[in-house]
Amino acid sequence: MTSGDPRRRNAPKKRPVKIQAEPLNLDDFAKEQEEKQAEHLYRFTLGGVDFVIPPFGDLDRKLMETADDDAEFMAAAFKMALGEDQFEIFDPMPLSLDGLNRLFKDWGDHSGMDTGK
Repeated sequence: MTSGDPRRRNAPKKRPVKIQAEPLNLDDFAKEQEEKQAEHLYRFTLGGVDFVIPPFGDLDRKLMETADDDAEFMAAAFKMALGEDQFEIFDPMPLSLDGLNRLFKDWGDHSGMDTGK
């Protein structure tokens, strides 16, 4: 049996403070991401047409302001990823909701997102 204040035994461990030697340079980060992007592009085919889009995490952060619910958000993200030229080709093509869900899940998995079940 242990004695003492039980709150001390369960106190969260403090993370050490990281001293920042240089400011975070997001310009350099963006350049690194662009260089890596070519090898991480997501590819899919529909109606015999090959489409290429970036991983989800490479999309512009302003996307977060575009939708009120998950369905609108994913539609806006996908449209942004395709870009205008590819979206004009993709949009009129027939695709079931199950097919679209499969596409979004696979793109999310490729992008390292937790897409759930």
